[in-house]
Amino acid sequence: MSDHYATLEVSRTASQDDIKRAFHKAAHKHHPDKGGDPEKMKAATQAYSILSNPEKRRSYDIQIGVTIYTPPARNPNAVQGFTTFNGDVHYWNERSQR
Repeated sequence: MSDHYATLEVSRTASQDDIKRAFHKAAHKHHPDKGGDPEKMKAATQAYSILSNPEKRRSYDIQIGVTIYTPPARNPNAVQGFTTFNGDVHYWNERSQR
């Protein structure tokens, strides 16, 4: 399996606009009517078809093992807790600890 991100020369965290721009640049460079390589044009088209679709991109990222962690929003009123070595669970209100 080829690396579609490398094909379009974008990072794994590229936005949809970045991917679109990269595809247009690759299409202009590799289009057979402009003297480009038809195989590279096919690869760019395939990469764009996958990376431009959020569902296909998510599936592709899972296949190649890419995980981009987005931390959840912090809730200032969240109750935090921890488990001790003997299995007891202790909770405290994060706001009261400040």
